[in-house]
Amino acid sequence: MIRKALRPAKRLLGQLYRQHAARQTLKGIGRLDHPSAAAIATGLATRPHYPRADKGVIEEIEAQRRHWLADNRSLSNLATGFNSRDLISKACNASKPPPQCLQLLHLARALKPRATLELGTNLGISSAYLGLASRAHNGRVVTVEGSEARATLAAGLHEALGLENVQRVTGKFQVILPKTLEQHGPFDLAFIDGHHQLEPTLTYTDQIIPHLSKGAVIVYDDIDWSEGMIQAWEHISNDRRFAFAITCKELGMVALKQDTGDEPPESFTLHTR
Repeated sequence: MIRKALRPAKRLLGQLYRQHAARQTLKGIGRLDHPSAAAIATGLATRPHYPRADKGVIEEIEAQRRHWLADNRSLSNLATGFNSRDLISKACNASKPPPQCLQLLHLARALKPRATLELGTNLGISSAYLGLASRAHNGRVVTVEGSEARATLAAGLHEALGLENVQRVTGKFQVILPKTLEQHGPFDLAFIDGHHQLEPTLTYTDQIIPHLSKGAVIVYDDIDWSEGMIQAWEHISNDRRFAFAITCKELGMVALKQDTGDEPPESFTLHTR
């Protein structure tokens, strides 16, 4: 009986400890001598709420998400493309949920990237959040998708929201990524959310790095999604081309060095709320 009565208090103490640890970690990141460090710490410290100025647009995005989650039509009814036999509802279910989308929005708002690259448009929900964040500082987003059907739905969403700063590129990553990087770089922020396997993730990273600005940030989604992604993140978070690496649940973030030093990246683990 006593143990049962103490459980709520223990849970509260655990929560308070995690919050304190997160604040200390963010302070450590913010003190780093790197142009993106303070902005990353600010973006990650922001609670995942709807910013007042963006509330109307975000409500439209989330209304479309709810509509798609209930839409059991096949993507093949829209266009011929990779995985076109999937249901719209299934494709939407693979989109980043609202808390993570809001985290991306706050991160992009803090970093103020002039150009953002996304690999893996899906239905365009995360790129809508990134486009909304970038529109506030006249930034642009280039998002790449392998499925014509998914890109069609994403285009409709972006156009309905008036996000003219989001440009979609459709085709297999290994074919169109080099040209996309040449035409639209350099990028200040990259969000890799597609082809969650070891070799492709490392290959895309190597291709993207020469087209990043100094101190740019790469965010990797689903770093614990598969054994391959776990290995990929282990490799990336120790890559000496980066100044520091942050593990934040299913997201991983690295910041490109400004110099050619050979020190390993500083490592941080953030236990979010």
